[in-house]
Amino acid sequence: MTYESPAATSNASEEPALALARLPPELWVHVIRQAFDASESWEYDTSSRMRRMTGAWSRDETFLPNDGQRGRELWSWRLVSRSWNCLLLPLLFDSFLVYGFNHDLQRAIRMLQGCVGAEGTGRFVRYLTFRFDEGEEAEEGGWPVEDVAPQIFKVIKLCPGIEEILWIAADDLPACIIPALQATTVRKLHLRDWRDNPPGNALLNFVASIPSIEVLGLVEACLEMPEAPYVQPLQRRSILNLRHIALRLANANAAFIRALGSCDLPRLTSVVGDAYQSADIDALQPLLQQHGPSLKKLVLLYPHANKNYDQELSLLALCPALEEYSTHISLLDSQRIFPDLPRLRRIGLFGFVPAAGSFSEPLTHLGRQAWWDEKKDSHKAFLSSLSKGSLPALSAITLFDLYPLEVKNWAQYVYALVDTMSNKYMMQGIRLENADEQPVQALLDACLSKSGHAIVDS
Repeated sequence: MTYESPAATSNASEEPALALARLPPELWVHVIRQAFDASESWEYDTSSRMRRMTGAWSRDETFLPNDGQRGRELWSWRLVSRSWNCLLLPLLFDSFLVYGFNHDLQRAIRMLQGCVGAEGTGRFVRYLTFRFDEGEEAEEGGWPVEDVAPQIFKVIKLCPGIEEILWIAADDLPACIIPALQATTVRKLHLRDWRDNPPGNALLNFVASIPSIEVLGLVEACLEMPEAPYVQPLQRRSILNLRHIALRLANANAAFIRALGSCDLPRLTSVVGDAYQSADIDALQPLLQQHGPSLKKLVLLYPHANKNYDQELSLLALCPALEEYSTHISLLDSQRIFPDLPRLRRIGLFGFVPAAGSFSEPLTHLGRQAWWDEKKDSHKAFLSSLSKGSLPALSAITLFDLYPLEVKNWAQYVYALVDTMSNKYMMQGIRLENADEQPVQALLDACLSKSGHAIVDS
């Protein structure tokens, strides 16, 4: 006979509401964070894996606490009790937005210094966004950045625990804030610049001065760089802890990308190249010649630019230790042979279905059928060419386009091909998944059984 103590019996019959109230604060934080992060945007291609792959900004949105409906609602939760106040403050200030006008900066400083029920709230900030309007739209006191540099310095000094900074401006990062950043734990810097050609030299000098920087996101900026530094470098910059860099593969950015080849980047293991229209992937050659042997991840995305798979293969050959490689499937040619990549364990493919917004109007059923009829043979040929025979470490193929919203639209077209390839890959121990590491086959099965759509033969 098993003996149960009175205390155990009492706990077993405890009301669920009382049991929930007894949760330790550490678990309550996770419960409330889920309420904060609930958003329909996760139906789209904003998965956490996508962010990790590209090194993109980690937050869907940043806001100034007590601003807007969402901010005021969350701010009011603090008033429930002192315990809730303690739980919510770190979440409220986790992601903080600062506008560049003088009065907004002063207000941000006051909030970061403390608020009702807490002092030094800046210590909770991990993700810090600075947004400066363009000159013609700015009000007096908000332009240029140099005029408010002391306030920017003070904001950063009040946030010693920041991990990421997003800088949205048409002005350079002021050098005077470097000492403030050196005293923080900032690891990631993302730049969105409204100018066509901000000076690349100034940015490299800035980043080299902050040894904690590990991630540099520049996919939304083209930087001006004289041709000389990468032909005959006068001074070899050292960015000692940079592990990941995301670049815009635009023709206007080619000189800056080449200049990176003359930088000392001893810990660089990940490079992302992205482009909207024009692309110059040859500009990556000096960078990969210098640092390719140590790279573990390479992402090359330029779906709307002229494509040359031979160029891409030549870049892959410079990265023999590569473990992850992502590209646009319409670029690929099953007749070309991958270079020897014995450690490549994951291939990520974009363009398996057309990206949302790639057409002026949503595709009709006939439009989707026509698009798939044009692409399915080349998709099948390339997917069939991937095997453990040529890539012995391959364990996963990711179809990044098949996030939940697109599965609904394309399930009946892609099912037959995915079904065939999934069975083939399964026998080799290779997973076919989407960006959230969900098995694509299971997603399609669930979608088709729910909708009752007929499968289109491929």
